[in-house]
Amino acid sequence: MLDKAAGSWHRYMLPFAVSRARAFGPWVAAIRTEPRNAAWSALKRTSVAVSELQKFRSSPGREKRLTENIKDCDSPHCSFVVEDLFNNLPDYYPGDLSVLNGRTGQILTIHTGQGDSEVVLATDDAVYYRVNDALYRADLAAGKLGSGIKIAEGPDIVQAHWAFLGPAGL
Repeated sequence: MLDKAAGSWHRYMLPFAVSRARAFGPWVAAIRTEPRNAAWSALKRTSVAVSELQKFRSSPGREKRLTENIKDCDSPHCSFVVEDLFNNLPDYYPGDLSVLNGRTGQILTIHTGQGDSEVVLATDDAVYYRVNDALYRADLAAGKLGSGIKIAEGPDIVQAHWAFLGPAGL
């Protein structure tokens, strides 16, 4: 990471492999990923039925994802569930989130136990994260991350992962 104020670069190692990371000022948030199965990628490139792919390990929270509808077009008949997205992913998501403070190098970890989890905003005061259809806030005090407090829940939260990304003042 580049510390612009100090004019220096720093390299930090996260405690696990990640495929998705986001930056929020000096904070970097990441989602832990693992291979779903070594054979999954080869099967995915063939015309194997989805039922065959579902034999590989599924990220925790599958039952909840089967109930979360996503409407992806203007037709009332055009929708699918969150689990449909997970069925097409090569990764296994155990439900671990990491937040790295680029100024101090401190790494904070949140264990949700649900595959459909992500940090949606990190500030010097709190970390906001989504677990399935619920939004949580965990306050930062004295370098420690407090317990998550549910601040919102509902079907609109399922796809709220971009809600906090963008220029200030929107």
